[in-house]
Order: sequence, then structure tokens, then C-alpha cells
Amino acid sequence: MESSKRMHHLTFKDLLDKSSSGEMCPCFAIEVRNMAGTQSWTKSWAKVCEELAQKHKVDPVKLFAIVFQKVNNDTIVRLGRSPIFKTQVMKVMDDRGYDTEQIDPEDVFECPSDYYDVSEFKREQEAKQELDTLLKALERSIDDTEDTDIFHNQLTDLQDSYHGCEERMNNQLQVLENHCSTYEPKYNPVLYDLARIPRSEYFEMIDKDTEVSTSGGMNRIIHKNVDKIVPERPEVVMLTLILLRDIIIKEHEKYKRIMREMLDDTRGKKEAVNVILERIPKPGQGWLAGLAAQLGSALSIEGILSSDDETDNETDNEEKELMETLGTLVGEQEREQLPESLPSPEMAEAQEKLDTTDDGGDDDDGDGAAVSSDNTSAKNTSEENANETGTTFELNLKGGAGTSFF
Repeated sequence: MESSKRMHHLTFKDLLDKSSSGEMCPCFAIEVRNMAGTQSWTKSWAKVCEELAQKHKVDPVKLFAIVFQKVNNDTIVRLGRSPIFKTQVMKVMDDRGYDTEQIDPEDVFECPSDYYDVSEFKREQEAKQELDTLLKALERSIDDTEDTDIFHNQLTDLQDSYHGCEERMNNQLQVLENHCSTYEPKYNPVLYDLARIPRSEYFEMIDKDTEVSTSGGMNRIIHKNVDKIVPERPEVVMLTLILLRDIIIKEHEKYKRIMREMLDDTRGKKEAVNVILERIPKPGQGWLAGLAAQLGSALSIEGILSSDDETDNETDNEEKELMETLGTLVGEQEREQLPESLPSPEMAEAQEKLDTTDDGGDDDDGDGAAVSSDNTSAKNTSEENANETGTTFELNLKGGAGTSFF
């Protein structure tokens, strides 16, 4: 009763042997029976591999790589043990345009000897999660932190940790790229053709060989060799190699995509930490000292950028100050040159003497000299008054009439 309920699980050896013989393939469902053999279930090849990976605590990438190596190595062994099998492979290579003198049939079934160590990926993933947790804890403690020196030191350590994590992720991405390139197919066209050749065609090649067809005993020996060496379903074996290579590349691409997402997130959080560090004072500085340092740095940068124009700026400033000074002086002089509303008493006396001189315009030379003397005195008096008031008047003594003041 117990055996009718318990499922017969495939072993890892079953997966390897049946994949190499063509009994199992990633594109076929796998039949699983109970211990009594009375019931059966079907599972996908991927599901069976997943269960085996969990049971043996290995990553699927490692399991796929081991199966891939097993199938390729067994196929290379068949090439050496069965001339008919090797001849068929070489014929397909010729049909596909490959030079069989330069390329051996064994080259078609070469595969990488190593595989990506997923534990490195998981290690970096865990390290990043720890850094993200620490960053969240620091964000929550901002309001309760009074000692900015401790806070600054913690952020600096976190910044360095993010930087180291970023470098390691870049290295892991390069490793993944290298593994993907090693699994890139080189001779898939040959495998495509071999995946369409059933087992029966290998026996037909024996009958077409005229050199051995005359001897029945020889044919039987060759048939026995082919029957023993060539797998039951060689076309399925070739299809397994094609699909396994693609599955392994897909797994590497998955880890590459996740690693890139982690790397982008790490760079963003590292930049956020940098911004915070720029806005808080360094250890030993207060908030004002930190702000002054930032301002001094900004002014220093501005001075460096404007050093080429320093001479021109000084000249422009001097010209501007000179123009402002001249404008002030000119304004004051214009205000001082405004005439007064009424003439002074001395100016009135000089005007009266000039009027008298005009009335006696036909006097002798002596009178003219006296008038000239008086006019000279009046002119001197007017110039003194003008100097005192800041206003300039001009006396025109040419001619008798028409004398005026300005």
C-alpha cells in the first residue's frame, strides 16, 4: 500500500545516462511511476532538474553544465569507437561547408570545462542587502542623532562599502560575460542536420559501402559495432546538445540581468550617500563651519574660473568708478553755475556807472580814461563778486551802446 503511494524519483545518474542516450530531452516530458509501478505521472525535464538540484543542493546552472559535459564527452567517445558514426558527422560537416581537414569532428562537441559559480553571485547579493539595511537604519536615526561626527563617519564607511560592492559586481558581470561567450555555439548548423538523421541511416551507410558489402560476415561485425556504439536515438542526443547550450546561456543571462539591476541600485544609493555627506559638516566642524567651507570652496572654484578675466574686470571697475566720480563733479559744477535771482549792490553800482558813461559818449580823452578806469574798477569788482558766488559774468567794453552782462 505504501509503495503504491510513493513516487519513484529519478536519480542524478538516471538523468545523466538517459540524457546521453537520447531517452530524455529538455523538450520531452518525463514519465514518473510509483514504487509499485501501477501509477504514472508526467513531469517536465526542467521540473525534474529543479527537484534534483534542490535534493543535491546545487545550483541549476551547475546541474545543466554537468549534463552538457556528460553528453558531449560521451559523443566524442562514440566518434572514436564507431567509424560509421564519425563518417556521418564528417559528411554533414562537408555539406555545411566546413573544412574537415582543418576542423576535426571532435571540435563540434567541445564544451567548456568549468561553469559559473553562483555562490559568488549570492554572496554579492547578500552583501548588498546588508548595506541597504544599514542605510535604512541610518535614515531612521537622522532625527535622533545629535553627534554629527559619528553620523558622518558611519556614512563614510557606508560609502566605501558601496564602492567596494560596486567594483565586485562589475567583476562578476565580466565573469558572466566570459561564460556566456564560451557557450556561444560554433557548429550549430552541423548539430541541426544531425538532429534530423535517425539511427536507421547509420546502418544504411554500411550497405552503401561497396568494399564491405561483398562480405556478409564483415557487414554483421560493422552492424554490431554500430548497434553497440550509436545511441538508440542519436537525433535526440543532438537536439539535447542544442537545447542545453541555449538553456545554460539563458541562465547566465538571468544572473547578468539581476546583477545589472543590483549594480544600478548600488550606484544610485552610493550617490545618495555622497549628497548627504556634502550637506553635513565633517568631523570637528560645526554646521556653520561646514557651510563656510562649502562657500569657500565654491568661491575658490569661481576665482579659478574667472582668473583669465581678472585684469579686464579690474580695468572695467576702475573706469566705472572714474565715470561715477566725474558725474558727481559735473553735477555739482552745474548747480554752482546757476545765476542768482538779483545782482549784488556792487554790480548795481557798476551798472549805473556804465549807464552814465553811455550818456557821455562824446567826452574827451581824459573823460574816456576816467571812464576806462572806472570800468576797469567795475570789472574787477564784478569778477571778485563772481568768484565769491561761483558765477561768471563777462563785460563787453567794445562800443558805446549795446553793453550787456552775462
